[in-house]
Amino acid sequence: MFKYLIPSIIGVCAGSLGAVTGTSGSSVILPGLLISGVASDYKTAVGTTLLSILPPVSLASFYSYWKAGKYQFNTAIFISLFYVLASFFVGMWVVKKASEKSLYLFSFCYSLLLGFYFLYKYLNE
Repeated sequence: MFKYLIPSIIGVCAGSLGAVTGTSGSSVILPGLLISGVASDYKTAVGTTLLSILPPVSLASFYSYWKAGKYQFNTAIFISLFYVLASFFVGMWVVKKASEKSLYLFSFCYSLLLGFYFLYKYLNE
């Protein structure tokens, strides 16, 4: 039972953050798996994260936004379609070709750029 305590805590944190930020929660799940030692390496953490966020994980938090009319159906369909296509092909490449070191660097740069964007929005609104 204790074996699933840390993944459960990671899930609560990811679900809460996802409901607030509109993200899948992967920004919490992936580092949570690595920092806690639940995943043995980066690619295993990515695979576990992707499996954990398969639909219908977002349905619970989407319900509130749906009730408030805060969504664009057609836009979401196009995003989903191209998300699936891109993730399939890029995922195949990453598993076969990308080094663990390059994945850490990419994740750092992506997170940093995202952080700067939100800081900019915060300072200019």
